[in-house]
Amino acid sequence: MSISRFKLYLFLIFALCTFKSVAQNRILYNWKGSALVLREQGNAGSKALINIPKGASVLEIAGSSGLMPFNVVLSYYGSMSKAERGDYEQLGASWYSLKGYWIKVTYAGKSGYVPNLLLSRLPDLYPKKNVVGIEKVAPAYLASFFGSPVSIKKKDLPKQTKEEINYEQTYTYKNGSYYKLSLGYAEEGGAGGEEHLLFLKGLNKHESILLMLKLISSNSNLSEAEIGLKKRSLSHSLYDQFSWWYNKNLGKEERVERNIDQEFYYSQEGGSETLTIKETKDGTIIAYSFGGC
Repeated sequence: MSISRFKLYLFLIFALCTFKSVAQNRILYNWKGSALVLREQGNAGSKALINIPKGASVLEIAGSSGLMPFNVVLSYYGSMSKAERGDYEQLGASWYSLKGYWIKVTYAGKSGYVPNLLLSRLPDLYPKKNVVGIEKVAPAYLASFFGSPVSIKKKDLPKQTKEEINYEQTYTYKNGSYYKLSLGYAEEGGAGGEEHLLFLKGLNKHESILLMLKLISSNSNLSEAEIGLKKRSLSHSLYDQFSWWYNKNLGKEERVERNIDQEFYYSQEGGSETLTIKETKDGTIIAYSFGGC
């Protein structure tokens, strides 16, 4: 190989490596729910460099190879113990460990490490005070990030009575993400239930969970049911609002049949809630449903 060709070869390798490094850099947002500590090393005991404000953006600059894990327990309000007196726990309910790691980022001119499970590629969600309910918050938020829906389709379903509310409405976005709302009530304010199904293109499990937790916190119908429930904080983050048990007895065949990876639920007299998750190579499908008398 001539010297000129060898130099060209080295230049192409350098250029390719440089491009790959730059391409991996991405803007991420703090979804902890409060200030996030930027640490000198990838562990919770390392020196604190600066606080990253709630919702602020950081730039990811490197991977996490060889760093300590950072896992989050997903269970009924952060609890790894039995349900409280007065609550109902179905047989087989348990807690689930969401696997995470530390990543290197820069913020305000400082470089350090933060847990990836507290970051998302989506800007943080701040519902307007006069806008409540997932069915109102979700379409507006997804449109602000993915652009206006390319289609909005409503499908009325068969009714037994004139007062019955029974329909599906689907919002589809340009990048392939979608939000589907399914309502089924005997009458306005009566018995029934609803499901909120989202496919989030390019997002992983923890980003989808954080978004769903924010969407659910905007649902005024659930706030009264949550009052008085003791929250046993484990992560001191948005994850502490996770209010479902993990269904550890869900078999492989049922997971395949229902096209889900994990199921979480909470049941009590008069109603129940379910959250299911499915990760694909293109993104995450996450569904939240509730219903009762």
